[in-house]
Amino acid sequence: MPMFHVGAVVDLLLAPLSSGGSVLRPETMSVPAFFDALDTGHPTWFQGVPTLLHELAVHAIRRTEAPSQCSLRLIRSVSSPLPPEWYNEIEAALGVPVIEIYGMTETAGVITSNPCPPGPRKRGSVGRPTGLEVVVRDAEGNRVEAMGRGEVLVRGAGVMGGYENPESGDHGMTEDGWLKTGDEGYFDEEGFLYLTGRIGEQINRGGEKIAPREIDEILASHPGVREAAAFAMPHPLLGQDVAAAVVAHPGVGLAAESLAAHVSRSLAHFKVPKAFYVLPELPRGPGGKLRRRLLPDLVRSVRPLDREGTAAEEAPETETEKLVAFWWESELRVAGIGRQSNFFELGGDSLAAASFTVGVEKALGAEIRPAALFDHPTVAAFAGYVDQLVVERGRGKALNQASRATLMKPELYRRLLAAMSVWPGERRDEFSLVVGQRADAAGVPVFWCGQGRPEFECIVGQFPAEHPIYGTRSLYLFEGKKREDEDALALLFAREIESLRAGREVIVGGFCAGGRIAFEAACHLRSRGVPVRMVFLHEAYVTRAIDVPVALAFCDTYLFNPRRRFHRPEVGMTKRFTGGWKMWMLPQDHTEIYASESFAGEARRLRALWEDPSVFKAEENLTEVPAAAYRARLSSRLYSRWIGAGWRGAARVTVTNLSAHPWPAGKQSGLHIGHRWLDTEGRICGDPGPSVPLPREVPPGGSVTLTLRVTAPDHACDRLLEVDMVDEGVTWFSEHRGKPRSGSLRLKVRVLDSSSLRIFGRRSNNPST
Repeated sequence: MPMFHVGAVVDLLLAPLSSGGSVLRPETMSVPAFFDALDTGHPTWFQGVPTLLHELAVHAIRRTEAPSQCSLRLIRSVSSPLPPEWYNEIEAALGVPVIEIYGMTETAGVITSNPCPPGPRKRGSVGRPTGLEVVVRDAEGNRVEAMGRGEVLVRGAGVMGGYENPESGDHGMTEDGWLKTGDEGYFDEEGFLYLTGRIGEQINRGGEKIAPREIDEILASHPGVREAAAFAMPHPLLGQDVAAAVVAHPGVGLAAESLAAHVSRSLAHFKVPKAFYVLPELPRGPGGKLRRRLLPDLVRSVRPLDREGTAAEEAPETETEKLVAFWWESELRVAGIGRQSNFFELGGDSLAAASFTVGVEKALGAEIRPAALFDHPTVAAFAGYVDQLVVERGRGKALNQASRATLMKPELYRRLLAAMSVWPGERRDEFSLVVGQRADAAGVPVFWCGQGRPEFECIVGQFPAEHPIYGTRSLYLFEGKKREDEDALALLFAREIESLRAGREVIVGGFCAGGRIAFEAACHLRSRGVPVRMVFLHEAYVTRAIDVPVALAFCDTYLFNPRRRFHRPEVGMTKRFTGGWKMWMLPQDHTEIYASESFAGEARRLRALWEDPSVFKAEENLTEVPAAAYRARLSSRLYSRWIGAGWRGAARVTVTNLSAHPWPAGKQSGLHIGHRWLDTEGRICGDPGPSVPLPREVPPGGSVTLTLRVTAPDHACDRLLEVDMVDEGVTWFSEHRGKPRSGSLRLKVRVLDSSSLRIFGRRSNNPST
C-alpha cells in the first residue's frame, strides 16, 4: 500500500514490528511481485483494497503452478467496501479467509473488524468494534438502535483531536468528543456494523479517497470555466469514479481534452474526471451552498463532452497500435478502444498499469520503464514507445509473436501453433493461428473455428468455390486451458479476421467449443463496426447479445442442446439475438456432423440462409435482465415423507429478490422458477421440468410464492433436485458465470421403488445449500 496511507504506516509496518513480527516489502508493487513474495518469503498475512484482492484472485486462477504450501492464514480487505460477489472468488482462488475491516487515518487504523475463523464472519459487514467506541446517530444527533441507519461516530484513545484547517469551522468532532466519520451505516442485532454510503461528498475510487473540492478549484482556474463541481459516478470495477459538471463563461466553447489536460497538470491521474458535463448553472440551496448530491441526477439527460479521437472516429492504424489496443482490451476488459483512448480513463489504475507493464516485458523480452505507461497513456503514444523500443533493441520478431500470444499461456499458444502448422492452406505469417484456402475468391469470406483438421476440410469441400474459407481450432483437449485462454483466442481470431477480410462483410461459424470462440469473435467484430452477415453455430449455445442473424443447430441427445437445459429457450434467443435467429435439430450424432456424406445437406441449408437472411426470426425483444439481478434466496416445503419412482407432487416455493434490481414479470422478462434433476455429482439428468413464470414484478427485497409441479424419475436412483430462478434461455441463476451464488435449493433425494420408499436428506436451515 502507498506509504502515505495509515494502512501502510500503522497496519503493515508499525503494528507488526512493535508486536515482535517482521515485514516483507517487495521491490515493486505488482501482482507478480506478490506471488514471488508468497513463494519465497512465506508471509502469514496480507491486506489490500478490494480491487487489488480481485486482481490477485484473477492472477491466481491463471497461474500454471501454485505454491507448494501457502503460508497465509488470512487476508484483510480495507479502504472500500468489498463487493459480495468478489468474496467467494477471492477466498476460493487464494485459499484463505478474507477478513473485511473498517478504519480511517483519523483513528490511527482499525475501527471495526470481522473476527478470524472460527469466529463468525458476515459478508457485507465490516465487523464489530475493536478497541474504540462506535455508535450510529441520526440527523438530530440521537443514538439509534440496531438496524437503524445514521452517521457512524467513533471515540477512543486512537482518535484524533480534530482537523487543523477545517472548512467552515468544522473540526470533524462533536462537543462530547466523537469523530464524525461521514459514513452512513447501521448495526445489526449481533453488533456487526454495515456501511451503506457516505454522509459527506468524498469520492472513493477503488480505495483512493478524493476530495471533490480540490478538483473544483483546479477546474475553476481554467480560462473557459466560470465554476465547476466534481462528483462521484458509478464504476463497475472501482465502485466510483470522478465526473465533473462545469459552467462555461458566456460565448466560450469547452473541450473535454482541454479540461482533462488542465487538471492533469496539477493532480494525480486518478483524480482527473473521466466525464465532463456542461450545465447552465450548478444546483445551489437557498443560502447559495452547492448541492453536489443533485449532480448525478441532473447530468443523466445531458450528453458528456465528446473527446476527440474516440474509437469510433479513429481506430488503431498500425500493427503495434492494434497490438496495444488488444492488450488493453484484455487487461481492462473493455471493447472498442481507439488510438487516443487513455489507459487510466478506461478504468486502469496503478496496479493494472504495473500488471500490464510486466506482461509487456515478458512478451517482448525487454525491460519497460516503470513510468512508461504514465508518460504514454494513450494507445498511439504507447505504441510509439514500443516501436522505438523495438528499433533500439531489435525486438521485431518478438513483437510479432507477442501480438498473438500475450494472454494465452505460452505453452498453449505453442501447441496451438504447432497444430495449425499442419492444416492445409496458407497462413499470413509464421505466427498466425488461421489457415486459409481460396483466399483469392471474390465471395463473402467464411471464418470457422472447430475442433480439428477433418472438420475444416469438410467445410472447405462442401461450401461453394466462390467463397474464401479460413479456419482455426479451439483449445479442445488442451490440458491447462482456462476460460481466459479461450477469451484470448477469440480476440486473436477476431483480429485475424479483420486483417484478412479485405473490407468485405464476413460469415463466422464454429462447432462445439469452437462455436463459442467463433461467437465471441463475432461479438468483438461487431463492437469494432465490422459487418457480419451471419453467425452459425453447431452444438454451441451462447446468449451474449449480438445484432446479426444467428443460426443454431443441435443434436437431440446433446447435453448442451438448449431444449435440454431450458423449458423455453426461444425466450432467450428473442432477447439476445436481436438480428434474428433460426434453430433446428440435426439427425446426426455429435461426432458425425462433419462427416462428408452427412454434411452436404447442412451446407446447403447454411448457404440458403446467408443468401436470404429474411428467413430469420426477428421478434420484439423482452426486457433484458442485468446480470447483477441474478441474486435470489429460495425456500420450499418441498419435502414429502415418501418419494418413489414416478412420484408427482406440488411444491410451494418462495423466492426473494436479493439484488438491487427489480425483477419484471415473467411475460416481460422470461424470469421463471424452474427445477431439474441432477445426479449426485451435479450433472444434469434429462430435460428440465415445467417452470412457473413470475406473475408480477418483484422489487428488491420483495418475495413471491409460487406452486411448482414436480415429477420424480421413473426408476430407482439417487438424485439431487435443483430448484432455482431461471432467466429462460439465458441462464439458471446458479450457473451465472459458472459460480453458484444465488441460493438455489439442491435437495438430496433417493428415489426408490414402492416397496422401500424413504428419503435420506433434509432441507438445511441455510437456503443456499
